[in-house]
Amino acid sequence: MIMPLKGIISQMTDNRYKFIEISGWAAQNQENVDNSVLTESTKVRPTGSRATIKPIEIIGERGSEIGQFYAPQGIAIGNDDTLYVADTLNNRIQRISVEGGVDAIGAEGGEPGRFKSPSGIALDKHQCIYITDKGNNRLQKFSNNAALLFSICTRGSGTMQLNGPGGLAIDHTNNIYVADTGNNRFVSFTSIGRIRPLPFLTNTDIKFSRPGGIAIRKDGIIALADTWNHRILIYDNTGKLLQKIGKAGNAAGELGQPTGLVFDTDDSLIVCEAGNNRLQKFNIYGNSVYTWNGRECKTGPLMCPNSVVISKSGELYIADTGNHRIIRCEIW
Repeated sequence: MIMPLKGIISQMTDNRYKFIEISGWAAQNQENVDNSVLTESTKVRPTGSRATIKPIEIIGERGSEIGQFYAPQGIAIGNDDTLYVADTLNNRIQRISVEGGVDAIGAEGGEPGRFKSPSGIALDKHQCIYITDKGNNRLQKFSNNAALLFSICTRGSGTMQLNGPGGLAIDHTNNIYVADTGNNRFVSFTSIGRIRPLPFLTNTDIKFSRPGGIAIRKDGIIALADTWNHRILIYDNTGKLLQKIGKAGNAAGELGQPTGLVFDTDDSLIVCEAGNNRLQKFNIYGNSVYTWNGRECKTGPLMCPNSVVISKSGELYIADTGNHRIIRCEIW
């Protein structure tokens, strides 16, 4: 059922926040970036644009009514700009149309089609909905009409098993990538729910610690948030490690529990830092371009942001988990 969205979207003031450009950082000299295997063919233009942000809407507040959220974690944007929210502690998915209508998918429970702390959410090119059902240790797929298509995996560390899965992403061929957080690994499935190998899982030199978000660039470059190791790992589509970005800290270029990730329209990477209560943007060379903590939002700064997406029109959406809200921003 679609219900009107009333009283939960407030317009922001016309304040503009200009990000501080951090210039003069050569990747080969930057302490927090390992580019030893970065080749010229994998580099794209450096970031010099989209360094200003303006929050324009606050969506939601704490609660359990339709249009309210309780610690929302995952967000996704449909082709028609419908917003999909993993309303984690309300054990449901909410869809918000551009006209302001809201409906909910699922309810609390362990049966297929129900949820216990849904975390990650993503859409494929057919607008099917994929959800990591963290408390039930499984992955579920729904049609765009909310019909359940599959519910796969059980709790464990073996094949077709998950342990508290978190973020997920889908590539241009509809392969699914899941952060299997409790098992300190990433796994991948086909669009019909079959397991598929990931080349970087065979690299025994890399040890993940509570990994979180995943982002896939249009050319197949994959960014992984190694959350408790306070770093981002960048791979090409063959599984070759290209970059390691970040170390623990709160200075520019450092990270505090990175979670959600998204590639911006200029090919840079925007990172949610739950531990530092901010966003940080890195260009393709691994240089920090800006940090932003949302202080100009009239309902307060960011608190444990968990996920970030960009719409087809280039707007930025942030799941501000600790504040039980979604923030929509212009960015240029």
